[in-house]
Amino acid sequence: MKIRHALAGLLAAVAMVGAAPAALAATPTAATPGNIYNEATPAHFYADAAPGNIYNEAGPGNIYNEAAPATKPQAVVAACPAPGHRIKTSSSAVVFLVGPRGVLYFFANSAEYFGLYSSYSGIKTVSQSVLSACAAQSPNSKPYELPGLLAKSSSSPRVYIADPHYAGGWRWITSQSIFDTYGFDSTKILRASVSPTPLNWS
Repeated sequence: MKIRHALAGLLAAVAMVGAAPAALAATPTAATPGNIYNEATPAHFYADAAPGNIYNEAGPGNIYNEAAPATKPQAVVAACPAPGHRIKTSSSAVVFLVGPRGVLYFFANSAEYFGLYSSYSGIKTVSQSVLSACAAQSPNSKPYELPGLLAKSSSSPRVYIADPHYAGGWRWITSQSIFDTYGFDSTKILRASVSPTPLNWS
């Protein structure tokens, strides 16, 4: 009886030993080093995100191609014309005058304009960026209305220009050369009593 039990135990042990290799062999099949690296080997990983591909997408070459001085023109800095110039843009009929110290003026209507000038000759058409540059240099970054009035009193040869919106009143045009620089028409000068402001037109 003892021999029979011992034999049965030995056969059971042999059966377990015979089955173990099959079970152990099946386990690594899905997770062998070969399978792991086939999914994420260095070769495959770098094929998607290698330095070569990274630089093709956003490398120094492309970055500099987008923003290099050679391919990106520098902005042209618009400059306002000198005082005395009358300007307008092609998209608007409003005429502006660059005044002393860069103050920008505008004429609200033709009556104001023809209070100083006899024709539209001499008006320069400029870009919007140039007009913006003129406005930017003007006090408070805006143009001021110019009523278009020239006057002198009967007791003085001095000629004045009305500038109520910026200077608060009449400004003395200090010389004939300044008068001519602005292209004012002497036939537009009115006879009137004026109270000049301290700020001359020069």
